[in-house]
Amino acid sequence: MIAPIAGITPEKPGYATLPLPGIQPVLVDENGQEITGNGVNGNLCIKFPGPV
Repeated sequence: MIAPIAGITPEKPGYATLPLPGIQPVLVDENGQEITGNGVNGNLCIKFPGPV
C-alpha cells in the first residue's frame, strides 16, 4: 500500500515512499486520535479502505 512506483517515485533505501493512489495513511496516538506534525510518535494506520 505504501510502495514506490518504479521510475516515478523517488526512492531512498530503508524508507517508505508515497502511498498508492486512493490510500490515505494517518498517524494515531494510543487513544486512536489522529496526530500531525514532524517528529511525533504514533501508529501508522490506513484512514479509509483502498479501492477494490
